Amino acid sequence: MEVRKAIQGKPVFGVGIAVFMLLLAGVIIAREFWPQKKPDASRAFLTDDDGKTWYSDSAYSVPPLDHDGKIAVFAEVFTYDGGSKQFCGYLQKYAPEAKKKLEASISEAEKNGQPPSAARLFQDHWFMQNATLVKSVGPGGQWIPEADPAAAAVMSIHSPDGSPLDNAFVN
Repeated sequence: MEVRKAIQGKPVFGVGIAVFMLLLAGVIIAREFWPQKKPDASRAFLTDDDGKTWYSDSAYSVPPLDHDGKIAVFAEVFTYDGGSKQFCGYLQKYAPEAKKKLEASISEAEKNGQPPSAARLFQDHWFMQNATLVKSVGPGGQWIPEADPAAAAVMSIHSPDGSPLDNAFVN
């Protein structure tokens, strides 16, 4: 009843509250329908220094590949601390035989006028899981097949300071 007494006889105060509530509802609705930034799935991070630094390139490149005289592989980059900090969690590349098959599949797609993403083997989940090798960041780690149960430990990512991860970093 106290609020009702405060508003009684003061129509400006009541109108102000109504306008505030309408603005608040508008902000909530706008935020709900605001377009989200969608990740560019055609881009990926690669590294040529074992995950210390990374650069953006086509997600359809087939590492390991030459980058300025060094061997480059995929860098799986994550963020933490509200997105303000980034780090490379682990590295990925293709096994030698799988790399040859994947390059042939991309070449065939391009020969047929299709983009690299249309390569048949990119759609084959079993092939991709068995074609991919993973390794922990830093020197001395061993490349192991992603399908190997030991790969789960490599791909189990924690931020350097132990805080929760925000996301996989997207270009």
